[in-house]
Amino acid sequence: MASRSAPIRLSWYFTTLLLAIFLIVLSANGVLSPLESILAFPLSLISGTMNQIALQLSGDIHDLSELRYLRQRVDELEELVGQYQTEQINARELQLDFELLAELMNYSQVNATTRYLPSEIIANEASGLFDGIIINRGSRDGVAVGMPVVTELGLVGRILDVRANVSLVLLVTDGNSSVSARLQSTRAQGSVQGAAGNQLRMTFIPLNTPIQINDVILTSGLGGNFPAGLIIGRVESVRQFEFELFQEAEVSSLIDFASLEYVLVVTSFQPVDLRDFEDAS
Repeated sequence: MASRSAPIRLSWYFTTLLLAIFLIVLSANGVLSPLESILAFPLSLISGTMNQIALQLSGDIHDLSELRYLRQRVDELEELVGQYQTEQINARELQLDFELLAELMNYSQVNATTRYLPSEIIANEASGLFDGIIINRGSRDGVAVGMPVVTELGLVGRILDVRANVSLVLLVTDGNSSVSARLQSTRAQGSVQGAAGNQLRMTFIPLNTPIQINDVILTSGLGGNFPAGLIIGRVESVRQFEFELFQEAEVSSLIDFASLEYVLVVTSFQPVDLRDFEDAS
């Protein structure tokens, strides 16, 4: 079978070659011009279509490459925007902290005879039984039990417990807190105690004492637990009870305890325990 197919393939090759040479000669002499004109039109259509397809594919490839580049740039810009927003937030926080500390420092400079220790609140100890905060200053910083804690707006509370580098502050709004106080306008004495809902109440005000709304209430210094003259708050309302020997006033502090971040510990004040004199007598 192999010996027979070889001559056939050889004859087919020479026949095809002769036919090609014959067609080339006819084309060179112009004999095939009409046929070439007929075949040129569909071939040109096919060629144009293929060119359009090639151009479309090239455009699609270019658009795909451009789309990938644009997506990459969008991702990079989003990352930069995120970094900028983070930096802006951090800068805003630093600015707010600076403003708060500046107000405290201005207050301490105005009261130059008193020594203050700036402190940051690191935890809240608010519950149904206790209302306090924890600050990042302790015995290593010279903090002692009983020292007053203030801001530029007034009295915050007093140091209740001290550790090496933290301290617990009992807020004036706590129900166990009691501060000897006086009305600024009349100098009448009383006692300010913590009430429910971060409120304050001044009790034991003499019945014959006139009390005006927005009267300022200050620490009196009686009892030796607080220095005199610290702002406690303002009178919101007055209550008088029949057959009672005293009247009461609802007091609002100027301090927003919910948003409190920094405080000052009055380290130059040492509370006095008057019970020592009572025991001696």
